[in-house]
Amino acid sequence: MPDHLPLAASTMQSVELLCEAAELSLLRGTPERAREQAEEAARLARRTADPSWELAVLMRASDVLDRLGEHGQAIALHCRALSLIAQDHLHQPQALPAPHTQPAFSTTLM
Repeated sequence: MPDHLPLAASTMQSVELLCEAAELSLLRGTPERAREQAEEAARLARRTADPSWELAVLMRASDVLDRLGEHGQAIALHCRALSLIAQDHLHQPQALPAPHTQPAFSTTLM
């Protein structure tokens, strides 16, 4: 299945389950399984159209990888997450401050 196809809701739920399974595998002492599940979750998350959801998945997967001692892979996922944050920030319209103007003459009565 190509990585560029958008995720269906059921696939998003599967990714959530992969994250939970990776965390449980870590607790159960099966590090190779936890690594595989975290990597698969991160790979599938790339196909979503929701950057905030992808960000959450990346952080969960990177946490598992970091606890496994896979610091390089965890940092790579953090960098991917930071790029999502930067892209999201660049695409949000920024509110411009209201210009500070003073009337040319006073309109108050004395």
